[in-house]
Amino acid sequence: LHLPGEHAASFPAKPVTVPARQSVPVGWVVDAAASLDIQSYRYITVTGESAGGAKISPLAIPLILEGGLDQNLARHAWTKALPIADLSRWEKNIAPLGRMSFSSADGKGLRVELSFSKRTDMWVYPKFQLKFAPEMRQARGLVLRARAAEAADVRLMFFSKGVGAYWTSQAVIPADNQWHVAFIPFNKLDPLADINAVGQFDLGRIDSISIGMNNRAKSLANVLDVSDALLVGGDQ
Repeated sequence: LHLPGEHAASFPAKPVTVPARQSVPVGWVVDAAASLDIQSYRYITVTGESAGGAKISPLAIPLILEGGLDQNLARHAWTKALPIADLSRWEKNIAPLGRMSFSSADGKGLRVELSFSKRTDMWVYPKFQLKFAPEMRQARGLVLRARAAEAADVRLMFFSKGVGAYWTSQAVIPADNQWHVAFIPFNKLDPLADINAVGQFDLGRIDSISIGMNNRAKSLANVLDVSDALLVGGDQ
C-alpha cells in the first residue's frame, strides 16, 4: 500500500497464497490523514507482485478528507456568499407528482421541504437566480455547507438560458441528517450537453444555480437545509 503526496510512504504486506479463481483478504491499518486533502482527491495505491511472474495491475483508490467551512474558505483569496435566504431569487423545479416549499427561519440559510405522492424519478432541483458580477467570472468553485434529512443524492446543477449546462454527476455530500461541507471545483463539473466540455466551464454564461437532490427516502419526503453557499476564487 502506497500513500501519496509530501508524506508518501509504502507499507508492505505479508506474502499470501491466492488459489486459482479465489481471493484472499489483505489489510493495513495506517494513518493516511497527512497524505490526503480536503479539496482534491488523492489516490492511495495498492500494488502486487507474483512469484510466478504474472503481471498484477495496480489498484488506485480515490479519497478526500472532509474539512470544515472555515478550513475550505481559508484556501481561497476571496469569497462571495450567495444570498440563498432571499426566497424571491428561488424558482421551484421538481419532478411530476412532487411538491416543494422554501423557507428561511433564520434569514441566513435555506430550507427546501419536498414530498412525492408516488415513487418515481424523484428529482428536485430548485433554481437560484444568479445576478452576475464581473469578478464572479474568476471563481474557481463553490463551497457548500448543507445537510439532507433522508436518503438522497445531493447535487448541484448550473443553467445557461434556462437549460442545464453542467452538473455534479456524483453526490457532493452524504445524506445522513448531518451537516457537511464540500468544495465543488468548476473545472471538474460534468457537461449536460454536447456543446459543453469538462474544464471549459464559464460562470459568465450561467444564469442560475441549482442546489437539489434525487430523493431516495422511503417515506417519499425529504428536507434539504443549506446554511452557506459561497463562490470562491484565487489561492492563498
